[in-house]
Amino acid sequence: MMKLIVLLSLISIFHLQAFEIAIVTNSQSISKIDKNEVKRLFLAKTNRVNNIQVDLVELKNTSYKEEFYKILTNKNTAQLRSYWTRLIFTGKGKPPKQVESQEELAHYMDNSEVIITYLPLKSVQSNMNVLYIFDLLK
Repeated sequence: MMKLIVLLSLISIFHLQAFEIAIVTNSQSISKIDKNEVKRLFLAKTNRVNNIQVDLVELKNTSYKEEFYKILTNKNTAQLRSYWTRLIFTGKGKPPKQVESQEELAHYMDNSEVIITYLPLKSVQSNMNVLYIFDLLK
């Protein structure tokens, strides 16, 4: 019984460690960005990559959103909410546009100039250009 518990634990740890998030765009004009650029984008410190204006969109209620921001910004949910409130109040920035579904995200990506979002690597579609990949649970 103990061996089974250990085996199941190892399998679940391996599965969790393999969870990768891809930062993707609908544009072929942007090829790669680094983690610092991703952080600057998703904290509204910039809205440009390679002198190209970008719009950020994210899925609203995902299981990985909190972990994505925690690893990217080193802020918990309350700290991030406070950060956005301050930026919105001062007019210095706003959080990414939130969409309800993959279909709505696909619509934005098909009908907008340059969109950047983040998705599980396994959800990336062939029409998306991967800019950066990182492991959330490493």
